[in-house]
Amino acid sequence: MDKSAVQALFSFGFFFLSFLLLRLTSGRLSGNKKYQARIVRIRREPVKAAPCKQSA
Repeated sequence: MDKSAVQALFSFGFFFLSFLLLRLTSGRLSGNKKYQARIVRIRREPVKAAPCKQSA
């Protein structure tokens, strides 16, 4: 087998393996309140937006 083909095969294999691992662990972690976003404080003063610079 060609060296490039073996490298591509391993690359795709590890990609799909990591994707599967993330899918399995994300379901377990999403139910944990420790990893969920929460509002810490509400800012009362308005936030000033930075001026946009347009390139000519």
